[in-house]
Amino acid sequence: LTSVILITLELISASSLKWFKQPALSLNLGFVGMSVHALNIIYQSGGVVDSTQTYWVPLLVVAFFLSGTRLIAIAWSGVVIAISALMTHQHVSGFEFPQLVLSEASQRLEIWSGTVLPLVVICIAQAFTAKQRDDAIENAEAAKVESEQVAKKATEGELHLAEVLEQANLNSIELKSVSQALDEQSSQLDEQVNALNVNSESQASAAEQMSQQVHHMATGIEESSKFVEELREKSEDVHQQAEKSSELLEDSTQAISQIITSHEE
Repeated sequence: LTSVILITLELISASSLKWFKQPALSLNLGFVGMSVHALNIIYQSGGVVDSTQTYWVPLLVVAFFLSGTRLIAIAWSGVVIAISALMTHQHVSGFEFPQLVLSEASQRLEIWSGTVLPLVVICIAQAFTAKQRDDAIENAEAAKVESEQVAKKATEGELHLAEVLEQANLNSIELKSVSQALDEQSSQLDEQVNALNVNSESQASAAEQMSQQVHHMATGIEESSKFVEELREKSEDVHQQAEKSSELLEDSTQAISQIITSHEE
C-alpha cells in the first residue's frame, strides 16, 4: 500500500512541478511519499530498533538536506526523528511491533536492501555532496585568484591614479604660477593702459592747443596776407603816382626848356 502511495505521490510531485511550477510543493509531496513508505516498512518489520530497514531513516535525513532548503530539511528531519523516537519509546515500553513473515530468500534480500542499499545510497549522496563542496572550493579559489588579480589591477590603477593626481597637482601649481604671472602682466598692462590714456589725454590736450595755435597762426597769416595785399595795392598806387609825377616833371622840364629856348631867341 505504501509503495502505491509512494509511486502516486512521486507522480503527483512530478506533475505539479511541470504544470504548477511550484518546486517547494513538489518537493514536499515527494518527501511525504518517501517518509511514509520508509517509516511504514520500518514499522512493519519490527520498529526502528529491531528492523533491518532502520538505515532508511538516516538516508531520509540525507535526502532532505540534499534536496531541500535548510528550513525544509530541518522540518522533515524533525518529523522523521520524532517518529523514530516514538517507535523507540514504544519498543522500550514493551510494545509489540508487527513482524514481516518472509521466506529465507526474501529475508536475505530484505536484510541486504535494508542495510547495504541505504549505505550505498548514502555514500553516493555524500559523494555528490563532496563533489559539490569541492566544486564550490575550486570556484571559491578561482574567485579568490580572480579577486586577487582584480585587487592587483585595482592597486596598480590606484598607483597610476596617484601619479596622475600628483601630476595634476603639479600642473595645478604651474597653472597657478602662470595665472599669477598673467595677473601681474595684466596689472602692468592696466598701468600701461592708464598711462597711455593719460598720455592720450595729454596729447589730445596738446593737439587741441596746437590746433588752436595753428588756427591763430592761420588767422595771423591771413591778416598778414591782407596787410601785404594792402601794402602792394598802396605800393602800386604810389608807383602810379610816381609815374604820373615823373611824367609831370618831364613835361615841366620840357616846358621849361621851351621857355628857355624861347627867351634865348
